[in-house]
Amino acid sequence: MTAAASAAERRSVALRLALFYVAFFLFVGVGLPFWPAWLSARGLSAAEIGFLLSLAPWMKLVGNPFTTRLADATGRTRPVLLAVAFSGMVFYLLFTLAYGFWPLLAVTVLAGLSIGALTPLADALTMGMATSHGIDYGRVRLWGSLAFILAGVAGGWLSPGARPTSSCRSCWRPWR
Repeated sequence: MTAAASAAERRSVALRLALFYVAFFLFVGVGLPFWPAWLSARGLSAAEIGFLLSLAPWMKLVGNPFTTRLADATGRTRPVLLAVAFSGMVFYLLFTLAYGFWPLLAVTVLAGLSIGALTPLADALTMGMATSHGIDYGRVRLWGSLAFILAGVAGGWLSPGARPTSSCRSCWRPWR
């Protein structure tokens, strides 16, 4: 009975973690390639877009040590991960209200500080669950990678400018 319960629990934990990775990397896979175009539509110049895009690694450098230290100090990675995910969602929703360089800069900093730690926290949680529940980290993490690839391909295909025109249909047949 306990072996069956532990197997069911192991599957449940692996499924929940895999779904988290899918959700997060679908978001990243669609957002990442189209972010510069979206910023351009908000009226930013190429230099301003480049500056905002360059902030992500810097925000990780500043925010990740604080957030991951908090998770380590409390020993409660999951609540910290959920708080970071929720705050990132709120900050990303603020992008819908921001126009112009300075408001977008402010929201970029806030969003970058919050969401940058999601992957290390999720990986730490998954590795901990791999140890305590016997789940396979690679198989769980695989679903995030597949979601990222699928989101990028589907996002590109669904993008209005990416569809083949009638004069270019032969370009889209790799078997020819």
